[in-house]
Amino acid sequence: MNKSEIEKIIIEGIKEISDINIENKDLNLFSRSCGISPIDLIYIKDYIEKKINKDISKIFVSYDYNVLTVHNLTDAIISCKNSLTA
Repeated sequence: MNKSEIEKIIIEGIKEISDINIENKDLNLFSRSCGISPIDLIYIKDYIEKKINKDISKIFVSYDYNVLTVHNLTDAIISCKNSLTA
């Protein structure tokens, strides 16, 4: 899976679960201006995992809060791809 495909999955998950369109891929998904509730982030994580068939929990342990942008989360998924489990 390439970078644009992963970004698309993340953005689609946010739209499907939170009904929010993400236009700024560098906006922190935890920020108030983004409008995603913390509980929705759990469901979005689940959505992403199902689509890419990998457990991405390790990313949230290994990285700080800055990983919670579309760009950074995509990069983290790609860089950890080999160490993530199905």
